[in-house]
Amino acid sequence: AFEDATGLSLTDDNGLKDDLPPVTNFLNRLLALRIDMQAVLFSAFEALLDPRIEGAIAAGVGVLGLDTLRAESQFRAAETYDRLGWYEPAVAAYRKLQADFPNTPHAQNGAYGYAWALYHAGNAAEAIEAARAFIGANPESPEVGGMKYLEANCLQSLEKYDEAIAVYKEIREKFPDSEFASRAHYKIAWSLFLK
Repeated sequence: AFEDATGLSLTDDNGLKDDLPPVTNFLNRLLALRIDMQAVLFSAFEALLDPRIEGAIAAGVGVLGLDTLRAESQFRAAETYDRLGWYEPAVAAYRKLQADFPNTPHAQNGAYGYAWALYHAGNAAEAIEAARAFIGANPESPEVGGMKYLEANCLQSLEKYDEAIAVYKEIREKFPDSEFASRAHYKIAWSLFLK
């Protein structure tokens, strides 16, 4: 079914071919499929991968880093949806990452992506909550300025202009060297205009 859907030839009479197409072709064809077909393929992949992982765990080999690998896979899927502008699937994938792998290195990046995907999906109130949760959990992260900017954008989109202006000013004061400081200056003027 995959070969028919993608036009890639991966097998012959002996099984999997020795000379496979480049991985870039494979990934591009995979991403060109409808989301529901991608979900079917990812589910089939997980069904093949999970028994191997469980076997490695039972045998006592390969345990170290399995959650990190699973988390990375989930993060990359979420990030791909996000970059393609498929924000609802991105939100779902980031949410799954946070639920399934909260203690992996990808959790923080996933939380950041989750908040932005919520905003782009039109869920400003939820995006504010996610941004504030990120800041609360990662107060020293270099991404705090981005989360404050997201919070201010969400407040602006909810027509809470005075609150948005206050957060934009905070960004200029606390993160003057960040990429968000100059943007905040513009957004203050825009919020005053909209107000």
